[in-house]
Amino acid sequence: MGIFRKGMEFFGEKPKDKESKDKGEDISWTRNSIEAGGEEGRNLEEYIEELGFSLDDLANKDVLDLGSGPTARLSKELRKKVANARVISLSPDYSIGKHRQVAIAAGADNLVAGLGQRLPFPNESFDVVLSFHVLGYIRDAQDYKKILLEAARVLKKGGQARIGPIYHRPWDFWFNKDIRMLESSRTELNSLGVKIYEEELPDKFEHWFAAVYEPKHKYMAYRLFLEQQK
Repeated sequence: MGIFRKGMEFFGEKPKDKESKDKGEDISWTRNSIEAGGEEGRNLEEYIEELGFSLDDLANKDVLDLGSGPTARLSKELRKKVANARVISLSPDYSIGKHRQVAIAAGADNLVAGLGQRLPFPNESFDVVLSFHVLGYIRDAQDYKKILLEAARVLKKGGQARIGPIYHRPWDFWFNKDIRMLESSRTELNSLGVKIYEEELPDKFEHWFAAVYEPKHKYMAYRLFLEQQK
């Protein structure tokens, strides 16, 4: 329970935007993540479908929802469906008064205001880290790497981070920033004992994305797994 008490104590402490800017960290997803999830945020079924886990994978586990959205909806739904899943919801949005009040009014608990680049948790705190539609907002390669390294750092031995989606268009250099930034992080993660592998998302997700943006071109979307082996 120690990590969860720490989470509640940290709740309400504002990530210092000036400090983040001084460090060169990308804080754009602080605002964008609210709009991306809609008023209620993404639901448990969306997490399961696109990050590829089962409810049994979370039973009796310490779980971090990294970038949890406006109402921390995942943690609320997991409480109803998974035995003894202990979930902390992290988002920089919780440092903003109106967004914090939305989450509290929605019945969320174990909320932490913080940045993925500097997770406010000790090493080996979580069995599972889930991060859904976060990396797509990160434009800086160093911030991208920091988030991956931090996710790996807080994983217990044998733990797993599930991150996605990561988009890929072979014909578009700019849009492939996720692939380029992932490759630039791979060597350092491997040296820390973190196994990395990717899995293509179901075709229906790929087809929806292509239909909305540019159907004549091939789009692919992946989910990323990090496994802490040391």
